[in-house]
Amino acid sequence: MILPTTTALSLHRAPHAAGSASALLGTTQFLMGALAPALAGLGGQSTALPMAM
Repeated sequence: MILPTTTALSLHRAPHAAGSASALLGTTQFLMGALAPALAGLGGQSTALPMAM
C-alpha cells in the first residue's frame, strides 16, 4: 500500500516530468531488488541474520 501511494504523490509533484520521475522510481526499485539478495548473502548460512534483514 505504501509504494503505489508514494509513487502517485511523487508523480503529482512533477507533472511536467512524469516520465523521467517514473523512470527514476523504477530504476531505484530494480536497484534495491538487486542489492537485497547480495546483502542477505553476506549474513552467512548458519544464522538467522539474513532472514532478519
